[in-house]
Amino acid sequence: HDIDQYVAVVSVAFERLLKQLGMPMHRFGDGKAVRLGRVLSTAVWIPVNDQYKLAVRDLNQEFPIAA
Repeated sequence: HDIDQYVAVVSVAFERLLKQLGMPMHRFGDGKAVRLGRVLSTAVWIPVNDQYKLAVRDLNQEFPIAA
């Protein structure tokens, strides 16, 4: 799977959580959040780079997925 980046619409709260976990991400457009219904949201792209791989690896070690 040659994925270079992910594109997502997330709540600002979830964006903040991902950033605290070390996930690299950038907002689209002017960077302003908009309200979708009752949720303050933003569109982001997440590059699949070394920082991303480190953040995901650390999450997998802290919260292993049971088989």
